Amino acid sequence: MTDQFILTVKYKGIQLDLESKLLVKGYSYQFCIQLDETEVYFERDEDQHYRALAMPGQNEKLLHRVDPELLKEIALKLEATFS
Repeated sequence: MTDQFILTVKYKGIQLDLESKLLVKGYSYQFCIQLDETEVYFERDEDQHYRALAMPGQNEKLLHRVDPELLKEIALKLEATFS
């Protein structure tokens, strides 16, 4: 099951509207956030906080180009919205 939505994040004083998808796989789920041409996946870690991760076959160099502060803001927004 996939549900698409717009996630609004404030980053460096700018409001970003990010294309996002909820990916449900059995009893677990991930969020896929589109950042320019890079898809970034988020899932909960063992402490129930969201973390960004690279998927198998994904170009990790593209993921490392994304500002870690932006990833942190997205994770915080996911926590605030879906916790």
